[in-house]
Amino acid sequence: MARARSIGRFRLSPTGDPIESERAPAPGGLPLPGNPGRSIPPAVVDGARAWARTPEAAAGPAALEHPWGEGARRHARMVVVPARGPEGALTHFDVYVEDALPDEDAPDAPGRAFLESILETLPNPVFVKDEQHRWVLLNDATCRFMGHERSRLLGKSDYDFFPKAEADVFWAKDDAVFATGQLNENEESFTDAAGRAHVILTRKSLHADARGRRFLVGVITDITERKQMEDDLRRSRDELDRRVAERTAELVRLNAQLQDEDRRKTEFLAILGHELRNPLTPIRNAVYALQRMGPASGAQERPRAIIERQVAQMARLIDDLLDVSRIARGKVLLREARFDVVRVVRTAVDDRSDVLQAAGLVVETRLPEEARMVVGDPARVAQAVGNLLDNAQKFTDPGGRIGVELRTEGGGGAVAITVSDTGMGMSAEVQEHLFEPFAQPSFSLRRGGLGLGLALVRGLVELHGGSVSASSPGPGLGSAFTLRLPLSGGEAEPRPPEPERPRAGKRVLIVEDSEDAAESLGLALQMAGHEVALASSGPQGLEAALRLRPDVVLSDIGLGAGMSGYDLARAIRASPDLQAVRLVAVTGYGLEEDRRRAHEAGFDAHLVKPFDIDALCRVIERLLGPAGPAPRAGAEGRPAG
Repeated sequence: MARARSIGRFRLSPTGDPIESERAPAPGGLPLPGNPGRSIPPAVVDGARAWARTPEAAAGPAALEHPWGEGARRHARMVVVPARGPEGALTHFDVYVEDALPDEDAPDAPGRAFLESILETLPNPVFVKDEQHRWVLLNDATCRFMGHERSRLLGKSDYDFFPKAEADVFWAKDDAVFATGQLNENEESFTDAAGRAHVILTRKSLHADARGRRFLVGVITDITERKQMEDDLRRSRDELDRRVAERTAELVRLNAQLQDEDRRKTEFLAILGHELRNPLTPIRNAVYALQRMGPASGAQERPRAIIERQVAQMARLIDDLLDVSRIARGKVLLREARFDVVRVVRTAVDDRSDVLQAAGLVVETRLPEEARMVVGDPARVAQAVGNLLDNAQKFTDPGGRIGVELRTEGGGGAVAITVSDTGMGMSAEVQEHLFEPFAQPSFSLRRGGLGLGLALVRGLVELHGGSVSASSPGPGLGSAFTLRLPLSGGEAEPRPPEPERPRAGKRVLIVEDSEDAAESLGLALQMAGHEVALASSGPQGLEAALRLRPDVVLSDIGLGAGMSGYDLARAIRASPDLQAVRLVAVTGYGLEEDRRRAHEAGFDAHLVKPFDIDALCRVIERLLGPAGPAPRAGAEGRPAG
């Protein structure tokens, strides 16, 4: 037996290193009371440090004894108590030291008052239970947390204060600790005396005194607020997920709606192009026939020329409208080749020279004599340059000048084509939206047009990996547009020379449900030397083809009477008697998809209304030749037109 006298307290870090003492530290350990020259031997301090570094130390309070020195009758009695922060993490160990003196009448365990004083210094609720699950020791923090006086709790069990469901859980976990001796740490639900629900983190560990009695020591951390924050965060996340899902579903719906609207717009543009082209076709055919009827008086020639120019302008507007839509949907296919861009620009200027001169404009060109090779679609590059020339003409009054310059840039890696004018010019605000579809400044409305030409230029140039820009000193000071294309080395790909073929009349069957279009086309072809027959529907066309055995069938696509032009082409291709017949689609449907469908149905060529009669005659000659039908393009796997 021994008497105990409190010496003091010191603190160890989670790794067992001294970090604090109630008295100033002295060399070798802690100073002894009443004897300033002496200190706790290092062996005693090391004993506490050694225990603090064991896994069991963090489980709960532990009582240790260590002799003051070798052969000494006095012992240092220590209680090592782990301390934890609000989140349950170990922060330090408090080591309470007693001087145990030999005494026959002293108790065999630390005094109760000593243990209670230790527990009262701990911020967390701490309790001790015996093997009957009764509370035998509690600190004030436990009493406050449960909402009961200490006297009411001591000697009682969980079933005296908690709902049965909670008490069953506490009791079962206590039994597990007593049975296994293993540390138990888990979250539990807890209801205090006021009926408030808590979520607690409880650490329960098993300890035995000197007489072998076993006690369960529990340390409680209230994590209700943390769990509430986690629940709030989870609800916020769930609400965010719900809103994101709703917004995503709405965006998917709107995207599907936009796609459907885009599809219907595309279909509308195709139908619009078809319907607008149909009336232009007989007008152009009639103009062609008038040209072939013999010399016309000046009074007749002027209106004929006006009609021809306006038909060409209308055809260009329709093509621009459809081309912008195709570019926006990525439906434009470039027929790429290596070509001399200087020649393409010179040809584009020559093609418009008569129109520009008639408008009272002077055209100045600065083009190099040497070739500048570019890889791309020469027809589309010519279209872009032509649109810039048309734009310059549109906004330059008679007497003005238009300049066309081609030069190399970027150390010879790019070519720049600039079309400048002395026309109306523009402000910086106008330049910001200049290349957007349908974007027209107020002054542009007086000049006509759809506002598509420059948007089409940008789309075509970007398809070639180039760019386009505009500049102007200001209103009334003219403008300059520059498109840039990457250069490519090498020579231009040679084009096979067109064979000289004498024009010989062919037997042509026209299948067209528009009477004006059929008659005007038939008249134009007759004046070009061909023998022509007409049919107004698919079934009539098939019957006429079987009866007349024509050399070529020119068929519209949108035929009535239940048989389209595609159906007619498939029926002709299926007939053994009509294998030599060549098929040409003459239609207002001009999208790439329309060309693909025509080829798949069996057409050898595809012409978009309104087409030039001379171009049609060249297609007929190419397909048939002077010596008879040429091999079908379908046999080579590509459309002929």
